[in-house]
Amino acid sequence: MDSLKICVVGPPCTGKTLFSMLFAGQVPYSETYQQTSGLRVQVGTFPGGRPGLKSNVGPDGRPHGATGAVSRPNRAPFQRDSALVAAQETEKNIGGRVVRVQLWDCAGGAQNQAFWDVLARNIDGIMLFRSATDVSHEGVLEKLYISFAQPAKLSISQCLSVCVRLDPDTPTVEMERKLSRLPRADLDFSDPGGCEASLKRALPAIESMLASCLQKKEKRLAGLK
Repeated sequence: MDSLKICVVGPPCTGKTLFSMLFAGQVPYSETYQQTSGLRVQVGTFPGGRPGLKSNVGPDGRPHGATGAVSRPNRAPFQRDSALVAAQETEKNIGGRVVRVQLWDCAGGAQNQAFWDVLARNIDGIMLFRSATDVSHEGVLEKLYISFAQPAKLSISQCLSVCVRLDPDTPTVEMERKLSRLPRADLDFSDPGGCEASLKRALPAIESMLASCLQKKEKRLAGLK
């Protein structure tokens, strides 16, 4: 099965974990914000299907004792007080091909910068999350882009800028520098009841980015043969 490693990065409180859970077909069960410590890994095949097995994954991306139990699609099996993080699998189809996508939900705080080079290894794409209303986020994303996208030599089409609206009453702040040229998706998470519908509207941009990531990976692997 084809596979992709996609890092989901951005400042804290920008909807990265909520997006990752919805993408994997999970229903968030916490109504309060809980900051990611290190990273979470969401595993899914894109786009749409049945739940599979869950396994515990450490910060190095390697499994640490698969549970062997079928996970429930309506609950996110995070272990917040453990060094392990849970990987959720679903099966979805795009263009007649099943693609296994790992979403590496990386903590956005500057205190985790020492781990960025490890998390960025062997990535196929990156999603850069920002608040639609915070002008300071553009500078943060530039640092993340340099740390994740540039070492992996990702093309523009393998990157996606994700603008997340969390406050319905504040005007959107547009990016003005280099990253404004990246492909973009917009998510509106200001209304908890409309999050899934917002994700559905953003899927064409996400699908396009993933298709480009897969194409670039196939060309790179073909060149190694």
